[in-house]
Amino acid sequence: MFISHVGNVYPSGFLPIHAGNIRETPVAEIYREAPIFKSLRDTSKLEGKCGACEYKEICGGSRARSYAITGNPLAQEPCCIYQPRNWDPDVEQKAEAFRHLEPNEVLVKL
Repeated sequence: MFISHVGNVYPSGFLPIHAGNIRETPVAEIYREAPIFKSLRDTSKLEGKCGACEYKEICGGSRARSYAITGNPLAQEPCCIYQPRNWDPDVEQKAEAFRHLEPNEVLVKL
């Protein structure tokens, strides 16, 4: 957690997603209730190979680096070279192609 000189709270100094301000809300409440902190604590929300990784509870990857590269703090760690045992990059790539389509567009692709 990073708290700026004006009281703004962020998950870290390298992850510039505003979670609240300690002048308005107690820091413990920000940590417990802010959506970004809740998302970062929930490893089931991690995407890509981070979501499939057997070490996600221990490591979690760099959420700041994911955010810097993709704009999504829950995206897979872009600099990690580890390949999780149960992760298939080909399946992930095919799934990514369908994520941004509307349901009727998926049927056309199939």
